[in-house]
Amino acid sequence: MLITNASTRFATFGILAFFEFTVLSGKFELNLHGSKRVMQALALKRKLVMRKCPICSKFRKLDSHLYELASYCSILDNKVTFKDDEDLNLIQTTTIGDWLRLAAQLDKVEINTWKFTDGSELFCEPAADAYDSDTNHYSSYSTALTKFIFVSNALEEMYRFISPAYLSCDEIKNKRLFKPSMQATALIDLCNESDLPLYFHHKVESLVKVFQRCNHINTKPLSGMNGVKKTDYSYGLHLIRNIRNYVAHGVFPISENPEWNLDFEGHQSLCEVLLS
Repeated sequence: MLITNASTRFATFGILAFFEFTVLSGKFELNLHGSKRVMQALALKRKLVMRKCPICSKFRKLDSHLYELASYCSILDNKVTFKDDEDLNLIQTTTIGDWLRLAAQLDKVEINTWKFTDGSELFCEPAADAYDSDTNHYSSYSTALTKFIFVSNALEEMYRFISPAYLSCDEIKNKRLFKPSMQATALIDLCNESDLPLYFHHKVESLVKVFQRCNHINTKPLSGMNGVKKTDYSYGLHLIRNIRNYVAHGVFPISENPEWNLDFEGHQSLCEVLLS
């Protein structure tokens, strides 16, 4: 099967769309005890209902979207040769599909906060409830982190896949970008408005709002943004690249159980960044 601009755009924008979906599915399973926590959770729920967007509600379920895109990449079965600093590598769309399929099929990562206790906590109901709450919270958060990492790996492979297209592009005269992730942004900026998928701008705007709303990361420095404007088609991809770097370099925060610090909205915003 031949590599086409249309197929490359479909796969690239499809992966990008993963990060721009709002997929808050109520999987936090908070174990609430006090009336204050109950009221806090209800207030958060009301905010989430108010945030529901009529356009975003048209999108298919996240896992279904990922699985469909994974199947497309597998059927496409394109291959290119990518040269890094050391040698040549064969990059395949089937590998991209494998990562996306793993993300689609991932239901839950299990964290066992009881694992290193001596069992005496079983005789104290508040302590037992606290361990159960932490198990649910960190399992849910780890699931979001892992899904993000799987799709990020697919995106990294996609960067390498389209790197040869950047190097051979006649429209880019000064090929000064060496990182495939930056080369991908340059190619996206060359697209015509008609090349963009439906609701593309809305998805990017949603991602920007989610990022700006998250106080845990919105003050962290953004790399590779010199000369980048918010109106650029690639702006959302630049944000995703930076979020991926936060996770890869260990500076993306591990959300504390909001049952204890009552920061339900802070926890929610971190999950939105990972799954929106």
